[in-house]
Formats: sequence, structure tokens, C-alpha cells
Amino acid sequence: MPSASSDAGTSATGDGGALTSETSGTGCGTDPATGVSLCLGTSACSTVTVDQNVFPECGFYFLNGSVYLACLCSNYVCPLGQPATCDQAAALLQSTNEGTVCGQTTSGGCTEVSSASASTGTGADAGASTDAGSGCDETCYSGCGGDPDCIQLCGC
Repeated sequence: MPSASSDAGTSATGDGGALTSETSGTGCGTDPATGVSLCLGTSACSTVTVDQNVFPECGFYFLNGSVYLACLCSNYVCPLGQPATCDQAAALLQSTNEGTVCGQTTSGGCTEVSSASASTGTGADAGASTDAGSGCDETCYSGCGGDPDCIQLCGC
């Protein structure tokens, strides 16, 4: 992985801001095969963005009020980490690469998402899943306030 911070798509110091449940994604896209949504940035961290040249299938992933950095690796969501601040997000993006993250699929460190009805999001959650019956995480859904991306993230 290149060592220059601009190659990782972040500023040298980040914003220092906190990533909270009120944080929303910017530059988001949804994978049509899995329904997983990832965002290039967040509302809380204007200077921290995911460089798609370094992390082509990665981004911020939002699940159940939490913010993660994750990569979509085939039909798995694999975590880079769960930063609490913008500085932590910038550091995570500078300390790893997509190949390393996707390597977790063989060690069980990722969450399988088999279709658009699976648990989806815009950061990384290595352990959360939706209800086995309907596929909709009602707790997650109740916190969406009608946001379609959030609802989709919850598998609903």
C-alpha cells in the first residue's frame, strides 16, 4: 500500500470529530447483488474520504447506529475497524489495504451477505445479522426515521 496519506484518501490529521449515531454517509452507493451500501465519506468527517483507487470496494458502513469502515469482498462484508473519531478513521485507512481486509474471509472475520435482502450497510459489522425469519432487523429499522438507505441497511 502506498504510504502517502493522499493515496489513502485522507487528510494528514483528519477532522478529530466524533462518529456518532447521528453521522450520515456521503457519496454512497449500493451493490446490486448484495444490497450492501458503502459511503466514501461521512457528515462528521469532511476531510476523511475512502480513496476508491486504494479501496475500490470499501467505505463507511452504517449498522444499528454504529459507524464502521468495511470492504465488500464478494459476498462478505469485512471490517477495517470501528473508528470512534475522524482521526481514527484516517489512521485505519492509512494502515491497511483492501487485500488485507478481504483476506479475513478465510479466517471467519467477515459477515456473509448472500443477497439484497441480507444485512446491509455503509461501514463494517463482523458480527451483526438480521432476524433469521424475515431478514428485517426491527431494532435497526426503528432507528431509521424513514431514511431509505438506513431501512435497506437493516434488511427491510
